[in-house]
Amino acid sequence: MHCKSRTWWQEFEIYQGKRDRKRFIGIGNPPVRPPKTYECPIHEAKRYERLLNSQADVAKELGITRARVSQIMGLLKLPDEIQRTLLGLKDQRAIRYFSERRLRPLLMI
Repeated sequence: MHCKSRTWWQEFEIYQGKRDRKRFIGIGNPPVRPPKTYECPIHEAKRYERLLNSQADVAKELGITRARVSQIMGLLKLPDEIQRTLLGLKDQRAIRYFSERRLRPLLMI
């Protein structure tokens, strides 16, 4: 015979989530995540430039390698016209498309 009354554990709000690629079960309301916004890589390079005492300090502060810092800082060598165009982008899809990795080959030209 099936019981229609709720058991004690059914009174809690239960949800599934992922943290560090591991699944877990949480109790209560799941946390609300704001949508991810992307930043123009030129903005990121200029921010690094402002922070720059040395690449090692920037890398340590941001938790990335010195090589990665120099890759991103290299974007400041792009022509001013390209930088202005990238800085003027407002569409999130366009900003995401023009990532640092896609812009890096332009430095070779």
